[in-house]
Amino acid sequence: MWERVKHFKKEEFRKDPDKVIPSLVFLMDEIREASGFPIIIHVAWDDSGHSPKSLHYKGMAVDFHWKVSPDRFSYLEQFCLLSQFRKIGAIGFYPFWNNPGWHIDIRESLVRTVWYRDRNGAYYYGINNLTRVLVKTLRGEL
Repeated sequence: MWERVKHFKKEEFRKDPDKVIPSLVFLMDEIREASGFPIIIHVAWDDSGHSPKSLHYKGMAVDFHWKVSPDRFSYLEQFCLLSQFRKIGAIGFYPFWNNPGWHIDIRESLVRTVWYRDRNGAYYYGINNLTRVLVKTLRGEL
């Protein structure tokens, strides 16, 4: 499988890359291609540190950030790009990580789940909440 991946090396999918669902790896490759900017993977498959039902434990989720200034590729533009990919079942924005970034997963769902997590670790679900915080990043209010 890894020989068909254009933009990532196996070791970039830290922990145990072979436990990451191949369709998620190929999706990340498509996202990287579409954006034109490098992506840094924080974690995909994981064995601890997430919510009890996290899809990281099944290799169906990935946390990452783009290695580009938000002045060149804003968080709102990043969200718009991610939103184009039907395979994504959930999109979470984490503006207060050391490197602000995204969680996506490939959950089976008729309706996509979106959220952001604030500085105190509280989650805010829904497109209205996420849009508000993305606009605040554009205005420099975060």
